[in-house]
Amino acid sequence: MNDRTPLEYSHLIRETLLRVVKAENSPALKVHLPRSGGHWQHLPGHIFHVCHELFVQISGMCQFHFPEEELILNPGDMLLIPPGLPHLERGLRRGNEPFRNLLITIGEHYLDTHIAECPEDGPNRHIPVPVHPEKITSAHQVLYCHLLQALETADFSDKNQKRLFQLRSLQALSSLILHDLGV
Repeated sequence: MNDRTPLEYSHLIRETLLRVVKAENSPALKVHLPRSGGHWQHLPGHIFHVCHELFVQISGMCQFHFPEEELILNPGDMLLIPPGLPHLERGLRRGNEPFRNLLITIGEHYLDTHIAECPEDGPNRHIPVPVHPEKITSAHQVLYCHLLQALETADFSDKNQKRLFQLRSLQALSSLILHDLGV
């Protein structure tokens, strides 16, 4: 864990966002939006936030428990958790591949990103730990929130159209964040 320099972590954040921006509509790329039951409930071991959280799995796997379902993220998968949704996150290795993800936290007055990793062993080896926070200064935060709200509420009868809309929305968001990071 934490085997990189701050500059290497900054590059990893940018590389991950660029991969999202350049991704084609591939079946291998999954965008997950969990079912939203149980908002604002205090559940044992679960947390919730007052802002959106966007996870991009870089390596390893991440297991999420929600009130109504469980999801597993594989490398390249993205997950958007809306405000108030209780969740429990567990980082998992994949063979020799360590757990690592990018988390972008987005609120109307708050924008932050960090890389999270898990310790290699010990009792907390499944608990993701922020290893490189990077503050983003942006005038686009309200736009980010509106984009994420549209993504959550979009209703398509055609699954392919819905998936393409989700992907393009997250690509637009990633592109704006890259702009705010000066890329």
